Amino acid sequence: MAIIKASSLVPIGKDDAIPVFIESMKGEMNLTPLSRSQWAEVQRIETKDMGEMEQISTGTEYVDRKGMRQKTKKEKEKLNTMKKELKMKLNVSDLFVSSDEAKAKAIYFSLSPVDKDLEEENIALIFTQGQFEEIYDKVLEISGITNDEEEAEKINKDIKKFPEDKWI
Repeated sequence: MAIIKASSLVPIGKDDAIPVFIESMKGEMNLTPLSRSQWAEVQRIETKDMGEMEQISTGTEYVDRKGMRQKTKKEKEKLNTMKKELKMKLNVSDLFVSSDEAKAKAIYFSLSPVDKDLEEENIALIFTQGQFEEIYDKVLEISGITNDEEEAEKINKDIKKFPEDKWI
């Protein structure tokens, strides 16, 4: 087994580019995988306009402000039986804009080590919607990041395969 030195992994640069075929462009692009910090930045942009959330207890128990972290066994049992509601306000149009900004940032992070002349502001202008989405999906794929929609679809298929309870 080969021993890998962490210093050999950093930083991701043009030498680490992976040629990826982009069907909608009928050609290859050199993409680099996203680092953990780059992916965190993409997620921050995507969730910045998520909205305000408020947790409401519908029972007599109270919900603490630190995400319902109870310390005693008795409090944990109460927590498991408590009914909760989540109230959320969000602006869907802002959410879509944030999502596109995050995707553009991910594409920029992936392309910029290879193309030093690329300007971040141009990412949304130079690709068609189909190319933009395909490149984003490929960036996630080479970065080892599971797309939430794909994961949700897989879970949904698994749930449908699960046998139903038959009540007699």
